[in-house]
Order: sequence, then structure tokens, then C-alpha cells
Amino acid sequence: MIADQAEGIAKVAKILGVDGNEVVVLLNEGRLAGALVTALRNRGTRPTPAVKNSVEKLVKQLEPKKEPPAPAEVNFGSLADDPLTREMTVIIMFTDIVGSTAMNQRLGDREARDVMRTHDDVIRKHTSLHGGIEVKSMGDGFMLTFPSARRAVSAGIAMLKELELPEFSSSGADISIRMGLTVGEPIREQQDLFGISVVLASRIGAMAKGGQILTSQIVHALLGNTGEFTFVPAGEHALKGISGLQKLYEIEWRN
Repeated sequence: MIADQAEGIAKVAKILGVDGNEVVVLLNEGRLAGALVTALRNRGTRPTPAVKNSVEKLVKQLEPKKEPPAPAEVNFGSLADDPLTREMTVIIMFTDIVGSTAMNQRLGDREARDVMRTHDDVIRKHTSLHGGIEVKSMGDGFMLTFPSARRAVSAGIAMLKELELPEFSSSGADISIRMGLTVGEPIREQQDLFGISVVLASRIGAMAKGGQILTSQIVHALLGNTGEFTFVPAGEHALKGISGLQKLYEIEWRN
């Protein structure tokens, strides 16, 4: 207890006719202001609003000074758990519907939108099932990331197989998608990804035909000897914005 506070408590104790400990008890229990007003009334002082305000100010001066709160500890947990804010190597996948404009013209806006909605549900379902993340939707395609090459390829195959099921293909949509995959450590900024690995995945996807999954050489290097997937050389290609020829591989999935 600081000196000024002790002196104030002593003065209040004198007004109330009690000892200092009793004043502290009344203060802690929030009854000191009422006790002072009653004591002043007994001494003939009317409890006007001005008197009550003065009493309240006095009580506040007697209250222990609170230590300023410690700076809030920043919780990095949610950021660390968000795959778009972590520093990590990921598989980047681009998907794209081949001939989406022609489909819109053939089916009409309403029916084409229904087909697109079903397509989106299929992509999102298998992305989630394989531990992937939807970075963004681009109208007729997606940018996705996966924590491993195996999961990315498995997800891509599952997407293509479901989109070729009779209940989907019989709708008359004749929808066909293509995919491009590579590995990289993209720059993460405002829930989006940037960098040469993103450009490479996009360019590889643009090289694919409907129903094809094309990958970079590094994806082949990771999975080619596992025996889980069949990789077929797809030649060397000059890709816009990427230096040198890029060796690509197609994943055979119709078996």
C-alpha cells in the first residue's frame, strides 16, 4: 500500500469512526461509498449529487492501483494449422474443364450451371478426402494443393473416375477435365499462392488434353518407382514463362 493511499484510508477511518482495517474491508466489498454517505448524512451533510460524486472520487483514489495487463500473447496456433500460411513443400494441382464455353452454349445457362455445380462438388469432395486444400476456384477449374504427391495423384484419379460414372456422363454434359501437377514451395500471400512452381503447374495443366493428368519430372521422380501409378513419358515441352524444356509425364488411370 502506497503512502497516499494509507493516508487517505486513515482520514476515512476517522470520518467513519473505525480503524483502517475496517475501511479496507468496506472498500474491498464495495460498501465504502455507501458508508461514507451515511456518515456524512449523520453529521448533517445532505447527500446531494455533488457530495456523492466527491465520495465516489475519494473511493476510487483509495482503490489499489491495478497493474497494466500483460501484452496479449499472439496465438500462432491457427496460423500454424493453416496450410496456406505454413512454410512447406506442397504438390500444386490445376484442374480445368475442357470446352466449358461450348458446353454452356449446348446446354444453356441453367443446365450448364447445374453441371458445373456437380463438377465443383466432385473436385472439392476428393480434395478434402485426400487431405488437400482448395486455394481458389477459377470458374471452370481449381487451384489445389496436397501434402504429398501420392495424395495428389490419387485425388486426381478419383476425380476423373467419378466424373466418368454413368450417372454423371448420362446427363448429356460430356464434361472432360484436365490436370497439371508439380512440386514446389510457393509464396503464400493473402490466401493465394505465387511463384514459379505455380506457373509451372498451370502451364503443365494447359498442355494436357481432356481426361489427362500431366505431371512434372519431379512428381515422376517421387512416385515413378513405387509401383502404385503408371507414368508414361509425354515428351519435352517449352512452356511459356519457364526456362528450358520440361520433361512431362502422363499418368495412366483407366485400368
